[in-house]
Amino acid sequence: MEKPSVHPWFDLGDIPPAVELTTADGKPKPITRMAGRTAVVHVVGGNDPEPVARAFAARAAAFADLDAEVFLVRRSMPSQNQAFELKHGLDIPVLADPPGALAHNFHLGERAATLVFNRLSRLTARLPASEEPGGHVEAVLTAVRERAAPEEWREGPARQAPVMLVQNVLTPEWCRWLMALHDRENAPSGFIQQTKDGSVLTSDADVKVRRDHVIDRDSPLERDIRHIFQRRLIPEIARTTHSPIQRHENFKIARYVAEEGGHFRPHRDNTSSATRTRRFAVTLNLNTGEYDGGHLVFPEYGDIGYRPGVGDAVVFSCSLLHEARPVTRGERYVLLAFLH
Repeated sequence: MEKPSVHPWFDLGDIPPAVELTTADGKPKPITRMAGRTAVVHVVGGNDPEPVARAFAARAAAFADLDAEVFLVRRSMPSQNQAFELKHGLDIPVLADPPGALAHNFHLGERAATLVFNRLSRLTARLPASEEPGGHVEAVLTAVRERAAPEEWREGPARQAPVMLVQNVLTPEWCRWLMALHDRENAPSGFIQQTKDGSVLTSDADVKVRRDHVIDRDSPLERDIRHIFQRRLIPEIARTTHSPIQRHENFKIARYVAEEGGHFRPHRDNTSSATRTRRFAVTLNLNTGEYDGGHLVFPEYGDIGYRPGVGDAVVFSCSLLHEARPVTRGERYVLLAFLH
């Protein structure tokens, strides 16, 4: 199986940097300020922008029904966009990006394309412009419905541990590749225990039964995962906690096997002198649905099991008491990280 690639430009699932786009009246409008609803951003290429702008305007009500807002981005000055809006009588905001930073970040060059961002400012769709504007707009509407439609409003859970769930950090292809890598090479996993002589790596089957593949520091794979985390996970942590992440420990691919009684009893991840600088732990599920049991539980906040989907992660403070419940059928694979 070939390892998936990580592009040097921003891709589906990524959170782009806050490029300073500008409205026609000169006010800043970065991508991140579009958060809270779906943002449909059409980046104008070298063609006449009027036909596609009119096509989007004609379907504005359909986008509004999906809680989506449409923007047109031109490599122009705000004053030029103001004249463009007045000339064509458009209701769609036209944003200025004179240096073409947004097109550069998404490797568009001079090509026109529509980018769809979800309410967390993550890229969920990227559609190259077609020669027929109406058909292109309909394709964008379909993408919004399928990938970025708003969730129905509902009350939150009555009780929940203070954890963060982050979806689509890794693609299913990445998850399968990491599982195959683990199967080629792994070893029994221990845990760090504080003794009078300092931090000691030990093992105890009553406490933990797991096999790990440790990803080598500064390897190509380590750099790939680091880049993905920097684009998809670290911005979420920074936005939610105001905590800058400066480094990480070696990433691990872990496997809990039902036949071995795979589990990890309640513990905290920062109770030794060697681990006290850990801030956040990341548990990213690689094969949800292929095993039973194996829930992540935070006993201090009730007997509630967390089992996110394939490629989804749970991020939590290393100070929280947590456990990996025994896997009762099959094998559970996860990618683990400690962030400092």
